[in-house]
Amino acid sequence: MECDSLISVCDARQYHPQTLYNRNELFLRPILKKRKSYTTVRQKLEKTVWRNGAIYIVKREVVFKQRRMTGKRMICYEMPRWKSVNIDDLYAFKMAEMILENKNRLQHAER
Repeated sequence: MECDSLISVCDARQYHPQTLYNRNELFLRPILKKRKSYTTVRQKLEKTVWRNGAIYIVKREVVFKQRRMTGKRMICYEMPRWKSVNIDDLYAFKMAEMILENKNRLQHAER
């Protein structure tokens, strides 16, 4: 089966959908309707990935005919979390600075 797009992703275990909630004033609602047991530790949940926004490769017809940035038959390129900082605020900028300062140690830990 042929793919129509590739996106970069990284591990999303820290923010697994099973652990996320919507907030409505004082009350919380689980994002997922069907949830595993509340006693399941997040490390034992199925692997999830997060679109990190670093790479989008999309067939031309998907962009122009479907007007989408991802197709229906996506594959992924998984990147390490430390290379997947999405800088949208001051906190993320500071994290990126710390990562750059410790780049050599992080690359060594990756092996």
